[in-house]
Amino acid sequence: MRKAIIDIGTNSTKLLIAEKKDNSWEKIISRLEFTRIGENIGTEQLIKPEPLKRTAQCIKNYIELAENANCETVEISATSAIRDAANRAEVCEYLKNCCHKEVQVLSGEREAYLSYLGAVGKFSEQTAVLDIGGGSTELAYPCAGKLVVNSVAAGAVRLKERPEMQAYLQEMLKKLLPKEGKISKLVAVGGTATTLAALEQNMKDYNSDLVHQYPLAKETVNKWLDRLGKMSLEEIKALKIIPPKRADVIYYGVLILSMVIELTQAEEVFAEDRDLMYGLLEC
Repeated sequence: MRKAIIDIGTNSTKLLIAEKKDNSWEKIISRLEFTRIGENIGTEQLIKPEPLKRTAQCIKNYIELAENANCETVEISATSAIRDAANRAEVCEYLKNCCHKEVQVLSGEREAYLSYLGAVGKFSEQTAVLDIGGGSTELAYPCAGKLVVNSVAAGAVRLKERPEMQAYLQEMLKKLLPKEGKISKLVAVGGTATTLAALEQNMKDYNSDLVHQYPLAKETVNKWLDRLGKMSLEEIKALKIIPPKRADVIYYGVLILSMVIELTQAEEVFAEDRDLMYGLLEC
């Protein structure tokens, strides 16, 4: 059985095609395009026509690729930008008409649950999964036999476009944390953590196997935060492993990561390439 998952994030639209073998999923094809549907969404929370059109075209291309790969099902999910958009209904209708597929808009809590499922699988006591996206950040962790999931509307793209949020960012991120107990292991999914893992290993070409569960010490994260904060956009783009369309927001993602590490009192975070798309495969 082959299945295709398309995920519309605030900054990028991703495709995962996987085949089920012996009760596990094996990646066949993965793609990522920086369509940035959340571009200039503003305080009015309106998705603009041009980002919507380029996202729709990307999805159509992905569907064609999935059909050529003989996928039995194609599922489309959307996260923060569409979830929070004032014109959410119109956006979903437009995408349905263009792509002839329904779009499943994930709640922040559902997004966090799927990220946990994709990154960790079964519940693991005292292991939390952090998902830093373009428009939101989620944290999921087990407590008393169930998974607690929290989400805040603070992501790398949103911070870049609304720099005034930095003044109260820490207070927002505190809402993610457990009210009791301590997180022993922090796992981070999403482009911020995986890009840092690639940077720290001086990769010329991205290798998901080397990123999988790569440990990033608190000092390493803060080193990159300081370094990226002092670099111009062109200097960041010159770091070959950072895609040009992530270069303008990577600093803000690392800022969120650094703050969460500080708030959780973690000494390190483990980067993970498997995210909510792998969670969707299981659902």
